[in-house]
Amino acid sequence: MNELQKAGLPFHGVIPTQEAANLDNAQLIFGYLTRDPDAISRDWGYEIHSKFYINDSFTAFGNYTWFNRPSGQPGDLNFPQNKIRTGLSYQSEKRLSASLSYQWDQAYTSNNAVFPGQIDAKSLFDLTIGYRLSESLRFEAAGTNLFNNEFRALPGLPKIGRTVTGRLLFNVN
Repeated sequence: MNELQKAGLPFHGVIPTQEAANLDNAQLIFGYLTRDPDAISRDWGYEIHSKFYINDSFTAFGNYTWFNRPSGQPGDLNFPQNKIRTGLSYQSEKRLSASLSYQWDQAYTSNNAVFPGQIDAKSLFDLTIGYRLSESLRFEAAGTNLFNNEFRALPGLPKIGRTVTGRLLFNVN
């Protein structure tokens, strides 16, 4: 068990079940334990989205997501109860465009069969800047998680930090 923990694996043993086929090789079966195959999920939630056009070039946007996490039983969706995303976008008829956004996800406990455990809250700023070089060529640079607030998508996975990407977009008519 110590070797599994040192390796960072989120499980500490494999237990054969009656559902596993009797094969010569060891099998690792993914899924959730359930005692009732006719069970109905009681998970539900809602989202609110808004977009406000400040003028012809600037747009403000925001959304809020709330998800009911009733019991945290295996098989429940792995999702924070509260999520927020908001930002500003600039699109002009000229060459420049930009978008700045903020995202916050509440901490929660993952019930994922392979990656169970606590997931910390995340607070991220993203920035995208685009420049039209010609009618058919555009360059965009994007920074995700600008302030390098490291987080894990699921327990046991590598930490994710700042990501910076660039791309050229060709429009062929």
